[in-house]
Amino acid sequence: MSTLSPPSVSTFVPLPRRGMGLCALAMGLASLALAWLGIWLLRGPGDVAAIWLVNGFAMAVLARAPATARLPLALAFLVGVGLANVLADNTPLLAFGLGLANLAEVALGALLLRLIHHGEPFLSSLRLTALSLLAVGPCAAVVGASAGALVVALELGVPFGTIWPSWWFADGMGALVLVPLLLLSDRSRWRQLLAPTKWLRVLPLALLVALTCYVGVRYLPYPFIFAEIPLIASAMLLGLFPATLLTLLAAALIVAATLDAPEMVLAGLQRWGPAGFNLPLAVTVSLPVMVGALMDALERQQTALELSRKELSDTMQAAAIGMALVSTSGHWIKVNPALCQLLGYREEELLPLTFQDVTHPDDLELDLANVHALLEGRADTYRMEKRYLRQDGRELWAQLAVSIVRDRDGRPLYFVAQVEDIDQLKRAQEALRESEARWNFALSGSGQGVWDWDLASGTVFFSETWKGMLGYAPGEIGQDIEEWWSRIHPQDEEWVRVVLQRIAQGRDSRYAIEYRLLDKRHNALWIHDRGVVIERDAAGQPRRLIGTHTDISARKRDEAERRRQSERMALAVAAARVGIWEWHIGSNTLIWDERMYELYGRQPGDGDPPLEYWYNSLHPDDSERALQEVVLAQQGKKPLDTEFRALWPDGQVRHIRALATVRCDEYGVPVAMTGTNWDITEQRRLADALAEEKELWRVTLHSIGDAVIATDTALVINYMNPVAERLTGWRQAEARGWPLSTVLVLRDQASGQPLADPVEACLRQGQPVFLQPGAVLIGRDGRAVPVLDSAAPVRAGNGSVIGAVLVLQDLRDLPPSRPGAMPPSPPAR
Repeated sequence: MSTLSPPSVSTFVPLPRRGMGLCALAMGLASLALAWLGIWLLRGPGDVAAIWLVNGFAMAVLARAPATARLPLALAFLVGVGLANVLADNTPLLAFGLGLANLAEVALGALLLRLIHHGEPFLSSLRLTALSLLAVGPCAAVVGASAGALVVALELGVPFGTIWPSWWFADGMGALVLVPLLLLSDRSRWRQLLAPTKWLRVLPLALLVALTCYVGVRYLPYPFIFAEIPLIASAMLLGLFPATLLTLLAAALIVAATLDAPEMVLAGLQRWGPAGFNLPLAVTVSLPVMVGALMDALERQQTALELSRKELSDTMQAAAIGMALVSTSGHWIKVNPALCQLLGYREEELLPLTFQDVTHPDDLELDLANVHALLEGRADTYRMEKRYLRQDGRELWAQLAVSIVRDRDGRPLYFVAQVEDIDQLKRAQEALRESEARWNFALSGSGQGVWDWDLASGTVFFSETWKGMLGYAPGEIGQDIEEWWSRIHPQDEEWVRVVLQRIAQGRDSRYAIEYRLLDKRHNALWIHDRGVVIERDAAGQPRRLIGTHTDISARKRDEAERRRQSERMALAVAAARVGIWEWHIGSNTLIWDERMYELYGRQPGDGDPPLEYWYNSLHPDDSERALQEVVLAQQGKKPLDTEFRALWPDGQVRHIRALATVRCDEYGVPVAMTGTNWDITEQRRLADALAEEKELWRVTLHSIGDAVIATDTALVINYMNPVAERLTGWRQAEARGWPLSTVLVLRDQASGQPLADPVEACLRQGQPVFLQPGAVLIGRDGRAVPVLDSAAPVRAGNGSVIGAVLVLQDLRDLPPSRPGAMPPSPPAR
């Protein structure tokens, strides 16, 4: 069978709108010619060869014509048929009456065709083809035969019953032969038919049809049986459109053979009259068209099925999850690479198995129960979580979704299975359940109330910590969800319920909110509520929600206190005379308050100054750096937090501290900077003085002859002078951050026993401590150096101890004392 042309987008192929007159003229001439041919055939031997083609031609043309062209074409048809009757020696009145009878039949046939094919291509299915042949053949011909026979009876006096059968047979035969061909004709079908590969197949069949039709009608008994066989074969091999052409050829040859030898053809058909010839002929020309329509429909279904199978195959091959077609017995029909990889099999290894072979025994019963529900028609799909057995023996959790495919009678054909790997998720859930007890214990120990909400039953587990947080004993609160929701503060209830309802509906999977709960005494308790969905049902809806409540009332009180402090800070900033400024980047203008002008020693001018006004007010050594920092802040590369000097008009130099933030529009483009300036000249002077003093003390400690070691209250070294480095053998960079006991090793010179740490005693007693004579310091290199030391606490301005200072005196550099003399006293502090 030939390849079918794709159906046109429009059901009806319109005639050209331009040249309507030429179309009407062509319609009239064609109607004249076909009507004259029909009249000539009607006057043949015994009316047996009568076939009226012009009505079928007009039905097809009007059915395909646009609405605006139908009236001109119908009038042209009427003129052509009437003129043919006049040329056949009929009176003008009779010719006009016969033309109207034919026009009524044509109008009805065209209307029925358009109603039958409304919204669908012509003859695009077996149903449409059968209805079309029935409409243009027997149905429409009834109207034409009745009207025509009535006109002839009234005008010529011929009995109505004598005219009606011949007219009906002739009109119906012409429509059956010509309408299908004209409805299907278009350029694409003719191009396909004239292609070499196609007409080489059509030509032998056409010759066979011609031979069987002409020879069969003239020389064989039951000739129409012999004519039918090649026509049906042609329809099965070539399709509908070539079958209509060969049917027209067959009808023409049968009529020609009848005209050539009417006595021979009529010999076996006399007792049936005209019906003995026309009825078999009608079957002969109709049945191939029906067979061709059936073959076209089957080919379209086969093409659609092949496309569907290809799409399914391509989808399976490209799918990221496992997919398979499974027979009703459980054998794999087709598997995709993702499923093979999931189960660890090669395709040729997996196909001989059944799904039962790779299903965990504990999950097989439920799986088979679902399969039986599909086979018995109690369900069309099912989903379940199950374990598969991989080829390497490992168990694998998967989400299985199965649907069943049935034939038109509802009989099961095969299953379509989708297998998604959820092994990691399931194992994570199992690990979560195993650690749940430890988790609850840890949270309860940290003061967080734990809740566990089963959405299916509406019950909630509340931990004892949760109940105690609200002032309740363990037995005073049940497990209903209302125990929670009824205690939400009335002002927070609506939006909290909205958040929790979104979780219950599966729209969110986790949340974190803050709101108030009412405790047993109806006092408001601020809590931080965090929850997450940890289990879902087979449809993906939340089944279990778990979370914690943390009492944040103290934090909320702190936040309120910070807000009050912030308000006081704002007042303090105002009292500190901080200057406020804003730079509009687009217009390059500055807005300064009065304090800004004071900070720069200037007077307010007329209008807002440009950015250059500020730039020209800076000290020349700081202006470029300050401007670059403003530009970087405006570009979002670093925040503006800087210091620079302002040069007053009278020559004073003031130190200014600047902070600013950038404001952007909805597109992220910077549009303005807002900031503050304040005078830090005095702080700068104090900082410089402090730095000078620290440098003085550093030089002093480096210059004295005694070793000095400073520690914090934890006895960790934070300073050593050079003498201490030489005495202990430790450099300051190495010793800083180490415990004092690591660097300072003191022993009794006589006994060699360790001596108590004087710094520890100093910090413990809060007063100076002096080492007894006879102490030696064991250096890093093992040398023993006799020393005399003292330790004194270091106090902050409020009197609290913040560290200690140890002073070591090397006794080797002192002159020898007389026996029994006491060592010199340490210097006073």
